[in-house]
Amino acid sequence: MRLNAKINYRPHVFIPDDDVWIPQHQTVTVAGRKIAGMVYLGKRKLVKYGNGIFQPCADSTIDPDLRVGNSSYYDPSEKKDILYYLRYHEFGRDERAEYLDWLASDRATVDCHESYLRLYFYGMEHRFFSESSTLEQRQAIIAEIERLLEAYDHLNEFSRARREMSRFLYTAYAVIQPPEKIKPRFEMIGKVMALDVCIAIGHRLKNHQPVHADWCLSWYITDPLSSPLRTAAQRAFPEFRALFTQILEEMFPDGLMSSPTDHYPFSPYYEASSKAFLVSLEDHFEDPIYIYYASGSPEVIWDIVYEATEALNKYGRFLGKYPAGRERIEAYALLPQRIRPLFPNRAVEELQSWAGTVIESGDLPLIEHVVEKIEETMPEKITRHHIIRAANTLAFLSIGMVPDPRFELRGPKMEEPVILFKLPEPVTELNEARSEYHEALLCLMIGVCIAHADGRITKEESAALEAYLHSASITDSERNRLLANLQWGLSVQPNFAEFRKYRKHVSDDALPGMGKFALCIAAVDGTIHPAEIKALEKLYKAIGLPPDSIYSELHALSVPSCPKTVLFADGTQNDGRTPPSSSSHEPVVLDKKHISSLMAETAQVSSLLGDIFEEDVHEDVSADSTGTTDVFAGLDAQHSAFLRELLTRQHRVKTEYNALAERFQLMPEGAMETLNEWSFDRFEDILIDEDAHYEINPEISAILCQ
Repeated sequence: MRLNAKINYRPHVFIPDDDVWIPQHQTVTVAGRKIAGMVYLGKRKLVKYGNGIFQPCADSTIDPDLRVGNSSYYDPSEKKDILYYLRYHEFGRDERAEYLDWLASDRATVDCHESYLRLYFYGMEHRFFSESSTLEQRQAIIAEIERLLEAYDHLNEFSRARREMSRFLYTAYAVIQPPEKIKPRFEMIGKVMALDVCIAIGHRLKNHQPVHADWCLSWYITDPLSSPLRTAAQRAFPEFRALFTQILEEMFPDGLMSSPTDHYPFSPYYEASSKAFLVSLEDHFEDPIYIYYASGSPEVIWDIVYEATEALNKYGRFLGKYPAGRERIEAYALLPQRIRPLFPNRAVEELQSWAGTVIESGDLPLIEHVVEKIEETMPEKITRHHIIRAANTLAFLSIGMVPDPRFELRGPKMEEPVILFKLPEPVTELNEARSEYHEALLCLMIGVCIAHADGRITKEESAALEAYLHSASITDSERNRLLANLQWGLSVQPNFAEFRKYRKHVSDDALPGMGKFALCIAAVDGTIHPAEIKALEKLYKAIGLPPDSIYSELHALSVPSCPKTVLFADGTQNDGRTPPSSSSHEPVVLDKKHISSLMAETAQVSSLLGDIFEEDVHEDVSADSTGTTDVFAGLDAQHSAFLRELLTRQHRVKTEYNALAERFQLMPEGAMETLNEWSFDRFEDILIDEDAHYEINPEISAILCQ
């Protein structure tokens, strides 16, 4: 596949010239048009092929004696039927006029039929390989074809003119340049590996030089044995190229070393796009034995291409939905962390600056304002999907947000504030938390709820809650998150109902410890108000403790010398064993020594709550890892049945989707939102993509249909 040779700048004769070549910058007049060179003038030639049949090839030679019409420039809206094998002498008079008019123009700003562009190129192709061409002329021809490709960039990759000119250029580069000057390229032209890539990589292999990242990628892309790049890599090629480079350089810091022993010599040739000639290039190089053709690019390159493509799948899908969305924050959040510094994003920089100001000032922004900053639109309502996407995006910027429904008791509601705080480093996966974190969080929220009960949070209560977090058996990052939760809980009072859903995961041994912790927070300032007693009663009921046990604990904490009428100022005598009235307006005076003792006991709360979330976490892991549980878990029967029917087809038009939703007695938009939120919670991606029609995410569909 390769070459190690010095280029012969006096190549052997390839093709004789029977016509007159008009070089660049020399003007010739044909049918009243002044043409600035780069064309052949001559007579019609009959080229025989084989047993006397005329060769089916193009002929770009301009016969100045042929009649030419007086038409104006080419009209792109007019459809013209031009011969498959282009021959100037077989054009009609009007077609010759259009072609000559274009040649007389600047050949850049004036539109023309693609066939005229090809015919002009065929003349230059012939001249490049002719016996009388000079190195200067060849360089001029290369420059002219490069200019045409740039000027007529509307010709896409399926354009025959673009493919033919590109294929010629890569051969021409190999002919006039030494191997070390050839540049890598990233497009496949034709069914065989192009000569320039063969020569450049072969030169490195023969001389035992490393093949660096761009050449490895060029090797893969131009190798006809390689699989075409997948959609994600094509849509995000700059990002794919950068990621490919990083992965390869980590594996091979000095470049990939490959032996030429697996490659074999070949005789290079060039078949003209005009079909007019076939020229051997073997004599053009001093030592043809050094030219090698690869049996295939190394397998390690294939592996790196696969890894880089997989990492860009979600990013590629986003660009498919928003082709101009590279500057959006969501796009940046989908980029692999390792290449983000290579693709700065103005919107991300503005978000980071805003969040930094919020953290420094201690402000509490409303959740809808945070979502608006990230999604650039104010949501009509806040969904779980909004909250998780906002938290994930901020985490990529080393910024945490609480509450997050994945880690806290609930997410923020519309018009509720959130807390932003600094993370020690960017977080790429926010999908699980340790049971120790959940234990500490539950204790913290219970304490916050009790502290709110009397309408004011004392400095002793706040200090006790913070001290608990500093003594809990959690990591530093978990502690920072819980401190942010404490700040949020002091601003937004939790609800006792939020604790009930965790009751089934709490062992009986853990319940007394939870009760003591709550009582400790209520008692830390030396008094317990009736409102706090009432709150303790609600808490005990919510978590399954007998409310009567509150009063024996209170009696043990009360001041021994205090008269009973002071302890229970409700107009009745009390022996200290009767429960106080929670409707009393007088506080209960407590013994600070007993409070200190109780505080010491609560140091064991964490160990008592060891299995609060253990069952829930284990169930989730089991469901995901073994696949033995229902893949539709989390959906009600109605939505589950609707989804099963929806998965029978990859996409549906709007009328079909609406009819299906009506069949299951569901609102179309509401059903889609429910399924997407469920999918995002479970797979961190939406299930239904609404565009021209409703598209089912193929990756999630494959999992659900197993």
